[in-house]
Amino acid sequence: MFGLDNLMDMLFDSAMESINRNERVIQLLKRLDLDPDHPPADFEAVYKYALVEYGVGKPRPVVEIFRQKEIQDRFREAFEQRNASSLINQAETQWAQKQLPANTQTVHVDVRRECLEFSSIFVRVAYRTQTPAEVLARQQVASLQQELRGMR
Repeated sequence: MFGLDNLMDMLFDSAMESINRNERVIQLLKRLDLDPDHPPADFEAVYKYALVEYGVGKPRPVVEIFRQKEIQDRFREAFEQRNASSLINQAETQWAQKQLPANTQTVHVDVRRECLEFSSIFVRVAYRTQTPAEVLARQQVASLQQELRGMR
């Protein structure tokens, strides 16, 4: 992954506290040479973008969960299988077994909620990778599905 240590420092830079959250996300992405409007379509890039967007304003220990290689692997597996339970179980296990870096157990975390929030952000970033033609195709499929439901 890109310089995660640098990312962590940027996420928690106190000078950025006065900037609203969306502006901070855009600024961080640009500082990392990532286009805020058009992320690359590969899984790892979408994960990186999602990590930046998710991490702004979060306590460092919470962001550390999603930096873990095991969590990234489980997230990919959960995403591809459309089943978040393995991700949530792994994150809860790592949190409970103190397999995260030092000073991360001092913050109370609802791991399930954080996993679902990160997943939601990941999906939003993934949608931004679509071309206009892909957006139109998705809209047409949704329209057809709605029509089919109306026929029942």
